[in-house]
Amino acid sequence: MIYDCVIVGGGAGGLSSALMLGRARRNVLLLTAGLPRNAPAEQAHSLFTRDGTPPLELVRIGMEQLQPYTTVHPVENARVVSLAHDKEAKMFYIEYQNESNANAGGFSIMMTAQVEEPKPLIRVTARGVILATGVRDVLPPIAGIEQFWGKSVIHCPYCHGFEHADKRFAYMGSIGPMAVMALQLLRGSWAQDVVWLQNGGTPALTAEQLARLKELNVTIYDKKVAEFRGDDAGNVQTVVFEDGTTLDRDCILIHPDNKPNTDSIELKDGFSYKIMHTDTMDIILKGQTDVPGLYLVGDLATPLHQLSTAAYLGGFMAGSLNMYLSTL
Repeated sequence: MIYDCVIVGGGAGGLSSALMLGRARRNVLLLTAGLPRNAPAEQAHSLFTRDGTPPLELVRIGMEQLQPYTTVHPVENARVVSLAHDKEAKMFYIEYQNESNANAGGFSIMMTAQVEEPKPLIRVTARGVILATGVRDVLPPIAGIEQFWGKSVIHCPYCHGFEHADKRFAYMGSIGPMAVMALQLLRGSWAQDVVWLQNGGTPALTAEQLARLKELNVTIYDKKVAEFRGDDAGNVQTVVFEDGTTLDRDCILIHPDNKPNTDSIELKDGFSYKIMHTDTMDIILKGQTDVPGLYLVGDLATPLHQLSTAAYLGGFMAGSLNMYLSTL
């Protein structure tokens, strides 16, 4: 069988792509390995009609709503191994494995699951590919951070700031001008008590930016952070610095580094790609990447890491791919 499209990833972007292509009656293989990036969070927010829904419940609903579209074929616990492209034939070749080490919830970590024994490779062919693997957060090496991640140590104030409004905030992210914007945003919308944890970094700020921080009454701590402490419910309470001093905080906003989950997919036979177009009409008419029929959605495609943005891109890129398929 030659699929119209293989979608790699089953978060907001991938599920939206599958829904759009299913409604276009395209033959789609949806390969998903389960846990979305926001799985540590108890609730997802800023998503129309679904505000406050647990992330895994969103995935369950999304999969359930694909059931009427019988041309969409979901495969859970799938790990994509390789991707290749035949330019002359206008075909993509995908190799994946079915994983059997799912956890009790029926999920495994997207695109990064480790297997004890090699599973047989399944090879499929498609006219189009949508990469919706998302990214993974690389947390700074601070003791205790994982215990609070997604609960009181957060990456997005729009996703979690409301639940922590008027608490004692700390910002630990960029040490450049973007930090001033983030601190200004926190002070303007969510908290009056905000400090900046520079974690040993040396920011290069203008006199105007420093004056703005003074206006905002933001206290700066330039010491290295060693540990976050708190309770067993995921509530951070104390920042411990390397010199042994401490600071009481209730919520910490960080901007961790991100790594694309596509880095575990081997690009075979010299295949490579890059995003070429971001303008709406250019994407529709020319494609998003330099490889016709290949699209990236969700957090892979934009620095605006929001569920609503991922869902929008999933639908839009699926529509663009459907336009491309109609020309073949």
